[in-house]
Amino acid sequence: MRSMLLVFVFGLAAQTAHAGPSLKGTVLAYSDTLKTPKKTIADGYLEGRRVAELATSKGAPGLGGGLVAGLLGGIIGTAIVYSLTEGDDPDIITLSNYEGESADFKLGFRQAYRETYKEKKKKQRLGGGLLGTVILVVVYLQTAS
Repeated sequence: MRSMLLVFVFGLAAQTAHAGPSLKGTVLAYSDTLKTPKKTIADGYLEGRRVAELATSKGAPGLGGGLVAGLLGGIIGTAIVYSLTEGDDPDIITLSNYEGESADFKLGFRQAYRETYKEKKKKQRLGGGLLGTVILVVVYLQTAS
């Protein structure tokens, strides 16, 4: 029984090796289905966070607004600007880099970009506002004395 099974397996292997074009076509059709998997929302989310981190590290989009709010309104102005801070959408050039991606990937990307950008911008506005408030208090104390 064992030898019969071995003969069958070797015979099948030999037959497949000589199958020629028909087997090759089958393998190609199968390999076409093994394309890279579509990226998911999670993939887009991670990429969106990474890109937003890079975008906010190049400049301080919220620092100036926070500084002005702190200088003009003190801690109350800082609190108002902080609470009104919104997240920005990625620009057209950034989005064009991901044109061929799935809709799920783009959804995750935009959501993460907006959230991360908002977090960074809020921190910068808070820092600028507190700095402006300190400057305001120092100037007030200097002029009062």
